[in-house]
Amino acid sequence: MKQEILYLEQIVTAQTSGQNLEYVSLSLRVGEILGVTGISESGASVLADVLCGKLCPASGTIYLDGVPVSYRSENEARKLGIYEITHQASVVNGMTAAENLVVLRGFS
Repeated sequence: MKQEILYLEQIVTAQTSGQNLEYVSLSLRVGEILGVTGISESGASVLADVLCGKLCPASGTIYLDGVPVSYRSENEARKLGIYEITHQASVVNGMTAAENLVVLRGFS
């Protein structure tokens, strides 16, 4: 059985305007690639924002390698190895060209 590297447990967001998540849970195991899609207002972007540190959940827990983590910014998420790569971006901002190549090499 592959090791679980990312687990979101009962994530809830509480934005005053816009889409919110209500008790979202998911897991990602070593070697898996997760793609999240959805129609407009389905919450896919909100989930991505929570994962990459743009939005803090109101409740719920994020685990990395079985350890609960908390981060309040994209920079804090990056320190934990969490990066957002969208269909609109070809590089990860704030990284050198060499670092981008390492991150993106599996997407070519």
